[in-house]
Amino acid sequence: SFSYFVAFSGSELAGLIALKNKSHLYHLFVASSFQGQGLSRQLWNYALKATSTEKNTTTFTANSSIYAQGVYEKLGFKVKGVAIETKGIVFIPMTLEPN
Repeated sequence: SFSYFVAFSGSELAGLIALKNKSHLYHLFVASSFQGQGLSRQLWNYALKATSTEKNTTTFTANSSIYAQGVYEKLGFKVKGVAIETKGIVFIPMTLEPN
């Protein structure tokens, strides 16, 4: 069960977020020309509202790339293990615990 949300600036794709089963941050991409402007946070907040997920009652998971770890940490996620490599792809398991 996936929920995808996209952000456009005019006809340009600015970003995309996907939640799996309302508890796993599956995809979060922001075009380079829109990075550093708070779009990741806006997409995250929108996805939570649109899927009626209560951030303070749900444990969220994510598999962050090494490059995106800081973005996920700004959203409140914490590293929950060492980096894992599967089929040449490296990711860091992260969770966001309820308040």
